[in-house]
Amino acid sequence: MQDYYLANYLCVVDCLDRRQSTYEVWTKENLLFWEERSHMLGTFRDIRKAVLDLEKIRDNRLFRLWGWGYTVVVRSDLKEAIEDAGITGCRFKRLAVFG
Repeated sequence: MQDYYLANYLCVVDCLDRRQSTYEVWTKENLLFWEERSHMLGTFRDIRKAVLDLEKIRDNRLFRLWGWGYTVVVRSDLKEAIEDAGITGCRFKRLAVFG
């Protein structure tokens, strides 16, 4: 039997540069039953181009992007360590960073 592990990344950083990124947010107009899901208002409905602000990231190496809980951001040195350790099940996509 193989071992399986699960991770829950609790650190959340609001670091999306809203001027350089392309995105849509949930509003009362586009969120059905928003009264029952008001916690989603103002969070990201879609992010087509993500540009992160390095000053807001600070020293964080692994975190979730505020308002887009599906994405886990990993710094490149940690990505390399994950790959070197033979950890599978991860899919990485390079994001633009400024600052």
